[in-house]
Amino acid sequence: MAKTHNMVIVSPILERDENHGSTIWNTAVIIGHNGNIIGKTRKNHIPRVGDFNESTYYMESQLGHPVFQTKYGKIAVNICYGRHHVLNWMAYGLNGAEIVFNPSATVGSLSEPMWSIEARNASIANNYFVGSVNRVGTELFPSPFTSGDGKPAHKDLGEFYGSSYVSAPDASRTPVII
Repeated sequence: MAKTHNMVIVSPILERDENHGSTIWNTAVIIGHNGNIIGKTRKNHIPRVGDFNESTYYMESQLGHPVFQTKYGKIAVNICYGRHHVLNWMAYGLNGAEIVFNPSATVGSLSEPMWSIEARNASIANNYFVGSVNRVGTELFPSPFTSGDGKPAHKDLGEFYGSSYVSAPDASRTPVII
């Protein structure tokens, strides 16, 4: 698809690393405009907040803050929860990023008040563009679960609220794109 449409694709995936004890990583693969795999990056910060205690199945990245040269510029990917950490954003800027993508799957009760400002602030502070992409909808699980926080068991994490947008270093941003 990247080659057919002459575009770069940032594709979040679940990566199972069989060479390191079946470690599971929250990974994004960067596919170049000619269909080649340019590289991959992994989630740097793992949330341990209520039902988002991902430390039970993901590991933190050991790849640092890579920046990838593409036909359209130098890009980086700050996966999901990494947006809450200002030094994460800064490291991508110091490594030369011109555009940082932030693919996320977050629900209103956890972060919606921060969503509209975190990436925009990072864009201003680090002089690069940010593409903030959040999942939409609700995922239902077959069995109820709890994270041991005293709340009743439930079958979903809540509503993924979307609200994707692009922000610029001059403090401007696009309207919400879904």
